[in-house]
Amino acid sequence: MKVFVISDLHFDDDEVREQFNRPFSNTEDMNRFLIEQWNSTVSETYSVLFVGDVLMPKSDSQNSVQNQIQYRFEQLNGNIVLIPGNHDEIGPGNDATFRVERRPEFQVSGVDFCCQHRPPSSQQDQWVI
Repeated sequence: MKVFVISDLHFDDDEVREQFNRPFSNTEDMNRFLIEQWNSTVSETYSVLFVGDVLMPKSDSQNSVQNQIQYRFEQLNGNIVLIPGNHDEIGPGNDATFRVERRPEFQVSGVDFCCQHRPPSSQQDQWVI
């Protein structure tokens, strides 16, 4: 089983596109490229831990942040688990059709891991992703 860990794609984020000199003339081109690259790498059977900041929520949208994220995830291959970041405003008791984990912890080959978008601190013997 393949598992990918990624964060901070910032779909729809024109400010990030400009600030970090992403080589696209507009966010639509950037979004299209990110989707194409993702889907050429990640198959439907792979798992992905998305550690926050899927997108910059559109303030003029009638859709909730959750629905905006759902729209993006429907365009991407893989079984995606979202660990929300500071731009991913998903409240408790959400009715998301994608899986949301707040602070998943797991072990690989005897090594403990914890996934958080902005970890305040970690335990001494734990890798933070």
